Amino acid sequence: MNPPQTNPMPADLQDGDEIDLLGLVDVLLEAKWLIIGTALLVVLLGGAYAVLTRPVFEADTLIQVEDSKPNAAGALGDAANLFDIKSPA
Repeated sequence: MNPPQTNPMPADLQDGDEIDLLGLVDVLLEAKWLIIGTALLVVLLGGAYAVLTRPVFEADTLIQVEDSKPNAAGALGDAANLFDIKSPA
């Protein structure tokens, strides 16, 4: 019987926790036209959407009236003081 042979692993597979930055840059440079084309397409589609769609403006309002006086005449009397209205007497 022959002893089991162990083949040495290539150097790039021995250190699995290292990142090859030059390899990543090469991949990006090889696909640069795909990246540029995709970015240009997205910008053109976004611009067309912004120009061609109708703007929608929407607002919500809540008015809460609190009655702090027992009757409404007191509130009207306070408003009269704000505008300096003199009642005929």
